[in-house]
Amino acid sequence: MLNKFSKTMKNKNIFKGLVAALCVISLSSCLKNKNEQPDFSATTPVVEIPVGSPVGDGSINSLSTPLTQKDTPTDYFFYINYAASSTKATDIKVTLAVNPAVLAAYNAAHANSPALAILPSDAFTMPLIITIPANQRRVQVPVKFASKSLTKGVTYGLPVTITDASGEVISKNFGSVVIKAAVAN
Repeated sequence: MLNKFSKTMKNKNIFKGLVAALCVISLSSCLKNKNEQPDFSATTPVVEIPVGSPVGDGSINSLSTPLTQKDTPTDYFFYINYAASSTKATDIKVTLAVNPAVLAAYNAAHANSPALAILPSDAFTMPLIITIPANQRRVQVPVKFASKSLTKGVTYGLPVTITDASGEVISKNFGSVVIKAAVAN
């Protein structure tokens, strides 16, 4: 009786194994391309200011930098990116502007937080025209903060907008950024 029972169990296990193998073999045929990636070749290239963690509320994106008060300027960088399926064979001249309306929109969208003060023009230097070199995707934009001109405890905002990109499309979601800067106490 015990022998008959173990033989029945053995047959059931073999049957279950065959069913499982048949499922694995038959269902794997559904996967035609194992390296499926998005096809960006049909998308419109855009010029953007990428940020690591964009806001999810549809408002202006921001970057932050802490400053210490000192006599020499503090270096800071952000990037301008050409988002496309391939690089462009010619230079892309990007024009930037300091846009107070962007800061106003940022403050309005974050009404529960203290409003950012606009960064005084004597507290920073930044090129307003920057070039993404041919066959490259991005370029660093250098900003020098003169922290000596800033008040401790106040958080400032530098609202930067791309106004022109050599005829390329400027990203609607990533065309502006507020760089938040504050001098540590």
